[in-house]
Amino acid sequence: MVYHFINKYRKGNKAFTLIEIITVVAIIGITSALFYVTFLLNWAGFYNQISRVNLWQDANDIIDDVSSCGKLARSAAVSSNHKVLTLNLPDGTSSVYSIISGSPYGWLQKAAGGTTKILSKNIGYTDSSFDATTYSFIINLALKDKVFNRNIDVKTSTEICFRNQ
Repeated sequence: MVYHFINKYRKGNKAFTLIEIITVVAIIGITSALFYVTFLLNWAGFYNQISRVNLWQDANDIIDDVSSCGKLARSAAVSSNHKVLTLNLPDGTSSVYSIISGSPYGWLQKAAGGTTKILSKNIGYTDSSFDATTYSFIINLALKDKVFNRNIDVKTSTEICFRNQ
């Protein structure tokens, strides 16, 4: 009897009921909301990782630049605030690396041969410094960035020895 009633009902009406339509719309809405939240969280993580990789690349480029000059240098002098490194090269010239305070981040610049080049604009001024010993110098770098209101920090320290001693 119930089977006969359902078949009769379906044969006469070929449309969806309001409850069926509301159920489908609710399922689609919940699924799209979950997808949207997941997409945003993954997107923020993706940008954080890209920013971290870029900061590490900047740190490696800075260390490569300073070490290429530092290995050739005969001596190094560091300012009293440990923010300026002067490398005295064998040909009588010098390369000067300066950590300069800025907003929101400081920058690192190189002055050599009458030209000035900015190596990075993401330097953490308070955490970055230079130190010198008799046969080497040390670079303490802290690079910073902000992505989606999250602070991204990269810190490294490298000691470079003079070859021409």
